[in-house]
Amino acid sequence: MWRGVLLRLLLRNDANGTVNEGEIKAADVQRNPSVVKTTVSYINKVLGTELSRSEMEKIFDRLGFTVDGSKDELIVTVPNRRWDISIPADLVEEVAKEEAEKPAEIKVAEKEYVYKKPEDDGFKVERTGEHSFVVTGNKLERLVQRTNLDHTDGIMLLARKLKRMGVDDALREKGAVNGDDVSIADFTFEFVD
Repeated sequence: MWRGVLLRLLLRNDANGTVNEGEIKAADVQRNPSVVKTTVSYINKVLGTELSRSEMEKIFDRLGFTVDGSKDELIVTVPNRRWDISIPADLVEEVAKEEAEKPAEIKVAEKEYVYKKPEDDGFKVERTGEHSFVVTGNKLERLVQRTNLDHTDGIMLLARKLKRMGVDDALREKGAVNGDDVSIADFTFEFVD
């Protein structure tokens, strides 16, 4: 209501207009629904799609249009409220709008990767003297190289990892006792039981 009052004031005061009482109609003539003929193949060709007839019928049904015809032919009855639809190109535009609103189907190529655990994860303990041992193995040597051995925390971390990997038990089986020297790569430490 207030919008109407404001509109009348604007017309009268700012546009030097005259406001008449009553109802304004755009047209008193009743318009018949328009019928537009096209084909499924025409719409697909123009849009570069491969929509089926049933998919197009669903689109037109959502828009409130009725569809007749058979196979490729589409006879679309457009309601009066859609005065802007009168030729096949208008139907193509409506299908394009509906298709544009659909979420895009993203095809992701899936590739399966299988992790193969390296077979050379083991280690070997050799006695090199009465109180010295050498432990070899790629995994152990990489572990020593990656560990910061300049700090006590790094050495303690390495000791825990070696114990978890079974190095301590393997050294004991080979006869290692407290105070024996153990070398892994270029790092030598004293075995503590």
